[in-house]
This record gives sequence, structure tokens and C-alpha cells, in this order.
Amino acid sequence: MREGSSPLIRREDYTAPAYWIRNVDLSFDLDPAKTLVVNRMQVERNPAAAPGQPLRLDGEDLNLTRVLVDGESVSFRVEQQQLVLENLPEGPF
Repeated sequence: MREGSSPLIRREDYTAPAYWIRNVDLSFDLDPAKTLVVNRMQVERNPAAAPGQPLRLDGEDLNLTRVLVDGESVSFRVEQQQLVLENLPEGPF
């Protein structure tokens, strides 16, 4: 997030996330013209969260080449600087 643009979040407004991110593995291919980042995560649905919620990941100025879940391409959308994935598997992925 850019400095000064973070919304105010109060403790009483907090809700647990729909998904738990258990592990993150980032690889970077740095280039002055274009940097490639590969992100592999182990994710599982939070059983205490309401069912059917999408996975939302924050990001800025992303140019996604593809999104895979368990090695399979999935549809995604970007809205308000968030990557949104819906209809994900029930178990860990």
C-alpha cells in the first residue's frame, strides 16, 4: 500500500480471513525492464468462515500471466488492487 492510503481498520471491525495461508515460497527474476515473480502458496479454507467466500490477495500494479491452483489454470479477476479467486477446492490447495 502506498503511504497515507491505508484505510482505518478498528479491532471491532476485524473478521477472520476466509482462507489461511500456511506457506509462501517466492522466486524473483530481477530485470531492469521487467521483473518476474513466482509465488507458490499452501492455502486452506478457514472452516470457521462463511462458506463460498472468494480468496482475496492484495497487490499493486500486477500484470498476471497465469494463476494455477493445484497445477490447473483457474479463472481470476482483479478488482480494486486485489486478486480475486472464486470456486476454490474445499481442502488444502
